[in-house]
Amino acid sequence: MTVNCYETILIFDDRLTEANYNTMIEYFLSFLTEDLASAIKGIDKLGKKKLAYPITIRSTSYEASEGWYVVFTYKTAADNIARLETKLRGDERVMKFLTVRREDDDLEEYAEVEEMPDDQPEPAESEQADGKIQDYCDFVYNI
Repeated sequence: MTVNCYETILIFDDRLTEANYNTMIEYFLSFLTEDLASAIKGIDKLGKKKLAYPITIRSTSYEASEGWYVVFTYKTAADNIARLETKLRGDERVMKFLTVRREDDDLEEYAEVEEMPDDQPEPAESEQADGKIQDYCDFVYNI
C-alpha cells in the first residue's frame, strides 16, 4: 500500500454560517485523521468566495453563486481516496470537490534519479533516425 501526498479542495454550500463552515472542516478533518489514518500537512481556509459559474444544489432548486472554500493537504494511502470521495458525494452540503495527487519532496518513498554515466558514446545521428522510423512503423502497423 503506497502512501502519497494529496490535496483536496472542497466547496461547501454558501447558505452555511461561518460556525457551520468550521464544523464541516472539523468533521472532514476527523474523518481524514481517524477513519482514514491520514497525516494532515495543512488546512487552508479560504472562506466565502464567488463561484466562476452558478451551481444548482442537488436536492433543491437553489442556485448558489458563492461557496465556502477549504483546501486539505495530507498524506494517505491511495486506497483511501475512493472512500473519501464517496463520503464527499454523499454529503449534500458539499457542492463540488477535487482531489489531486501532489508531487512532494518530503516523501521518503521517492527514489533518487540515477544519471547516465558520461562514458557511454552518443548514438550516431543515422541510428537515432532509424530508431524513430522503426518506432513509427511499429505504432502504425501494430507490430
